[in-house]
Amino acid sequence: MTAHIEVAADRVRVELAGELDLAAQQTLRDTLDLALSRATHAVEIDLDQVRLLDCCALGAILTTYRAARQRDVVLTVRNPRGLTRRVMEITGTLALLAVSRQDPASRRPTWPEGS
Repeated sequence: MTAHIEVAADRVRVELAGELDLAAQQTLRDTLDLALSRATHAVEIDLDQVRLLDCCALGAILTTYRAARQRDVVLTVRNPRGLTRRVMEITGTLALLAVSRQDPASRRPTWPEGS
């Protein structure tokens, strides 16, 4: 797993790549915790380059989602593809994050691109 964090004025973007599995769980949690600590409005997790997402990684994303809600920070997931998207669909995570996605400026619900 590799990760890159980019901090902008209104959001923190986390680009993840590789396999998000048990072996990468702690690194993923640390990365998401760091991104959330730097966020004032939103955290965006880009999964475009993720080849594998297991239950440990999904748990880390959901833990970050709950922590973000407590801080009034919007968490979105972008570009889940292939098996990663399928895992998120089967578990209901994709729908949960789509429903919770809001535009930080208006706090109005919006839908992910491609839906």
